[in-house]
Amino acid sequence: MSDMPSAREHGLYDLRRKRAPVAMGIVAVAAFVAAIVQRDPAFVALPVVALLAFVALPSWIGVEPRFPVPSVWRAIGEQALGFGVPMVGVLLMYVVLNKGEPRYIALIPVAVAGALIYSAYRWRYLAGAMARVRGAGEEMGFGSRLWRHYLGYAVGLAAAFTAAAATRPIDWGLGSELFAVVLLSAKAAVDLSLPQPPLRAERLSLAGARLAAMSPVLFGLPWGLALTGAMAASMPETWSLMAALNYNAMIVVYVAIASIVVFTAFALVTFLIELLAGEG
Repeated sequence: MSDMPSAREHGLYDLRRKRAPVAMGIVAVAAFVAAIVQRDPAFVALPVVALLAFVALPSWIGVEPRFPVPSVWRAIGEQALGFGVPMVGVLLMYVVLNKGEPRYIALIPVAVAGALIYSAYRWRYLAGAMARVRGAGEEMGFGSRLWRHYLGYAVGLAAAFTAAAATRPIDWGLGSELFAVVLLSAKAAVDLSLPQPPLRAERLSLAGARLAAMSPVLFGLPWGLALTGAMAASMPETWSLMAALNYNAMIVVYVAIASIVVFTAFALVTFLIELLAGEG
């Protein structure tokens, strides 16, 4: 049990929660524009990483406390409706516009699974935020965060590669979708069992700079491996899984570089926001 957070800490947490999505949203828009203007496959990594970073922000910045904390099923139901229904709706529009293209239909189960898993994470964040308000929990060092972080990806990637290898001779066309669902499910099981508290209370620009410095290790490598695996799993069965992984290996490099760019831009945008607010 730690000391109750001070009013200053509460204020910093609240400002971070409000500003972080705005700042990362600005970075994501800029990343999409850069990818469109450059028309280079390597630049596609920028908006992909920006979207992943936007989804991952609550785990590092925190969420707004809610009292009472809803039950897990109620929280999952609320979040799934608000997050999953629009996503599935967009995919259904693509299915209609592309006259029932199977690859778009196959994405719908992935979207549903992703929405449910994301909702479970949000429930865990709510419980953690409320515990923090009550003074429970302690700061977690980088080493403790890192092994938990990588354990989730190691278990998820091992399960996803096993599933992809087992089903590849049967139907390679569903490889990337199956890979994504298994990876997310296995990683979530580890993360929810070994939760990590948000970064300590400090200005968002400092938290952003910390994330930027750690981005190749925390985000670039695991996200790059996950995307490489998903791309390899989607390649025709004439390719062996190892050959497909070698062919897509440069994705790891692109994602690692993109993670540095995205999180550095995030830190700069948050610094400008603080400067405009008179906090510089």
